[in-house]
Amino acid sequence: MVKKIFILILGVFGLFNASAQKTKTDVLVTGSNPSGTMSLEKTIALVCYVGNKSEVAVRAAVEKNWSNDFRKESVLDYNKAVSRMTFSILLNDYLRPVDVSIDRTGRITR
Repeated sequence: MVKKIFILILGVFGLFNASAQKTKTDVLVTGSNPSGTMSLEKTIALVCYVGNKSEVAVRAAVEKNWSNDFRKESVLDYNKAVSRMTFSILLNDYLRPVDVSIDRTGRITR
């Protein structure tokens, strides 16, 4: 799961090129926007795809928490390009990539 998220993040920022196959990242980044910028709508779609979450639920949570989590950002606009800070906050809050339980000996518990 963490490897999949890492490859998707690298693909979003153009650091990973899997030219043999079209991935979900390729479709999201270059699908309808030739400049390759990630909008808030595409970022939410990516988070929902990777985390297997409902897009409606994630959108409702983002709208609810927008003024608290993103104080530096302007009004909520789904078509505006997201900054790296916004992208990382969305990924961390809604995917929880490092939320792993460990026991006292340091082993991962599932």
